[in-house]
Amino acid sequence: MPIYREDLPGLLKMGRNIVIGVFLTILLLTAGCGSFYSVEQGDRGIHTRLGALAAVTPPGPHFKVPFIDDIKTISVRDEPIEWKQDAATGDSRMESYSRDQQPADIAVTVTWSLPDDETTIADIFTTYGSRDRLYRAVVLPKAVEAVKNVFGTYDAVTVIQQRAKFNTDVSANLKSLLQGYPVEINGVQVQDISFSDAYENAVEARMMAQVEVQKKEQEKQTTQITADMAVINAESRARQTKLQGDADADVIRTKGAAEAAAIKARADALALNGKLVELTAAERWNGQLPTTMVPGSAVPFITVR
Repeated sequence: MPIYREDLPGLLKMGRNIVIGVFLTILLLTAGCGSFYSVEQGDRGIHTRLGALAAVTPPGPHFKVPFIDDIKTISVRDEPIEWKQDAATGDSRMESYSRDQQPADIAVTVTWSLPDDETTIADIFTTYGSRDRLYRAVVLPKAVEAVKNVFGTYDAVTVIQQRAKFNTDVSANLKSLLQGYPVEINGVQVQDISFSDAYENAVEARMMAQVEVQKKEQEKQTTQITADMAVINAESRARQTKLQGDADADVIRTKGAAEAAAIKARADALALNGKLVELTAAERWNGQLPTTMVPGSAVPFITVR
């Protein structure tokens, strides 16, 4: 279809209208899409209007004015404090000194969070601008200070033996240092305390010496107990022998006394009755006369005048 010169203005106007229509459509679509935003669970929305804080919004969908309002988020989840990373293990470690001046690398995890309160979140944004700035300006330095302060009150041996108490003391000290700041400390956990190789070798040698001393002491106690038992057994046997001797002596004395009493009784009886001997002999005679006789002797139990 041929285009004539007189048709050019109309065509240009139509093209301009098309361009404007497309631009307005894109603008309206952009404005419509930019009028809504959502906040994820565990976050809070920082709704600003021309740079000024307008509201702190909870999780869910929300409306904003396109090209005027801006939305940022701040997390209220528990997060760990990250110390200097150990290149070999990947653990977060912090160097500190014990009360007896022993250097140690401490792998400790401190979990913290922000209070889930709109007013507090607004104050944090107004004062620090973001959670990360609060972390770097307050939380991390105070956590390092707390661990170093508490670790410096423990001897190297004591902190190993009382790790649970060390955890509790660090948590209490850190909460004290952060009092007045919008921060919540939710847990302190010491994973490892590594001393120098020289110190650990010295501790191992000392422990081996203590074990040897305890072994010798145990052997000494065993020997002493054995000797005491031998003495007790000997004393017991001696007491038994003495008791048996006393019992035998009592039996002999009793038997002797009885025999003496019997003899005395017989003697008394003989003294009172001279015929008792003849009676006793008669009682014991079996009725047989002797087959031989000594000249001049008398026949038993026969009186010949």
